[in-house]
Amino acid sequence: MSILDVIKKALENRSFVIFLIKEGIKRVDEKKLIESIEKNVYIDNILFNHFSPYMYSHTLKPLIKTVIQLNWDLVEYFLLNPENLRNVLVETHPNLKEILYSKKGIEWLNNNCKRGYDKLYKYAWLT
Repeated sequence: MSILDVIKKALENRSFVIFLIKEGIKRVDEKKLIESIEKNVYIDNILFNHFSPYMYSHTLKPLIKTVIQLNWDLVEYFLLNPENLRNVLVETHPNLKEILYSKKGIEWLNNNCKRGYDKLYKYAWLT
């Protein structure tokens, strides 16, 4: 399935967007996440850099922005209340529970959610 096919399917089917979010969370590398928490790495930059060829493509950008805008409530659900994201992370990666509920893990996730929300807001609504 091409990236364009994925975007079209996401535009047509909200449950597919939820599936994509959960699949992305399932693919989180536990060791890299632990390292990111320990080193206080902001993953929004990593994600934006990774997806930038798609996100800033003249053809795909309007479609991606539309998908994000139509599902803005999901962005808010996961990023304005980091506990929701933490719950899915722990559900899919039980080994991460201890670090995600540690003081450092809570601060790290809260900061990453805030930064991610701000960055996605600017991308979806202001660019």
